[in-house]
Amino acid sequence: MNNGNRDVIGSITVMDLAAICELEGRELPYPFALTEHSAAIVQPESSVATTFLDRFNTGEFRTFGPWMSAYVDADIWVECRVHYGQEERPDARIMACRVGDTGFVATQRPEADVVDVYELSAYGLGPAIADLVELSNPGSRNRIAIPEYVGYFTGPATGLEDDYAMSVQIPVAVSAVRRVPSADVAALATVQSHCRPARAWGVDWDSKFLVWVRITGDGDYVYDADFNYAEPLSQVKLGGRIDGLIAEDVNRLRRRRGLG
Repeated sequence: MNNGNRDVIGSITVMDLAAICELEGRELPYPFALTEHSAAIVQPESSVATTFLDRFNTGEFRTFGPWMSAYVDADIWVECRVHYGQEERPDARIMACRVGDTGFVATQRPEADVVDVYELSAYGLGPAIADLVELSNPGSRNRIAIPEYVGYFTGPATGLEDDYAMSVQIPVAVSAVRRVPSADVAALATVQSHCRPARAWGVDWDSKFLVWVRITGDGDYVYDADFNYAEPLSQVKLGGRIDGLIAEDVNRLRRRRGLG
């Protein structure tokens, strides 16, 4: 599988990234976050801020300039966050963006507040993200349903995003799926693509996204588009589903620009 053929750009601490974003009047890109591995950021004094910006413009941080510029001016953004509910491990946090034919993907290390940044083709984001999330194995059942999650994931709201269609939930026969209690969910992940700057830090619950879960003692499953059931998930399948989200946003972007 093509994992995106990533070229290493470098690594930057979340604290330094947050300071750069703060000086530029922006929030940290979602889903990156300061965790217990970092102390609270102190508002820099003007002299310190000037020195810090010098490090970004001409010093050791300048290698991240193309990535951060691409994030601000991107055509497409993709965010993935994996929450490990039953395991004592930090969330997996991945952010990707593309502008023109150039793409970037960045991932926050689970054991330290450090972000590793890579450059790749704009057309390799889906496989790259699927590679970085470190799936376990496809689940053993054809389809599963988690009763406690019924209605938990809502479709796009009408009137808020005219490009998106309302997601209609279609009941699935009970006999067609295996019921799994939410207590067996070891991990839950969201992946979202969008072609407009984020309204706020976090998932835009009014827009389209995909969800996959890891079932204890079984494996990984991805929900269908209407969140009726989940099917076994492989790395190849996840990359394809993410590419599908991106393709929808590319089409929206082309229509918005009058290109089709």
